[in-house]
Amino acid sequence: MTGAIGRLRALVARPARAGSHNRLGARGERAAARFLKRRGYRVLARNARTVAGEADLVCQGPQAQRVIVEVKTRVRDPENPVPPEVNVTSRKRATLASIARHLARANRWDPATLRIDVVTVEYVPGRRAPEIRHILDAVSL
Repeated sequence: MTGAIGRLRALVARPARAGSHNRLGARGERAAARFLKRRGYRVLARNARTVAGEADLVCQGPQAQRVIVEVKTRVRDPENPVPPEVNVTSRKRATLASIARHLARANRWDPATLRIDVVTVEYVPGRRAPEIRHILDAVSL
């Protein structure tokens, strides 16, 4: 297990974030990580970069599975109440599957113990805590 985590850390980079959009995304990723930790997940990496792209969170699930987590964050617009998960397009799903395969190969993970989830974080004006939804196994490998 230690070797796998060591290799995973070697893939991790924290890109510079600037601008309000990126600050909102980083805030959502922190909220998603806290949400998952309270449900028994252990965050192995944040913003894990591979040649295929970046995984927002890489976690160890409660049943020992590895979970690649795509976090979608937005401020709810009453004029346009589209949920954040709508932005996980077919192109994004293909990219997430490729990222998962790269991480599985690099870390020698059994693909049968790997899944891709989506966590949406929606900040509602006038409320302090965001609304968070966890969509299990949202993307097929």
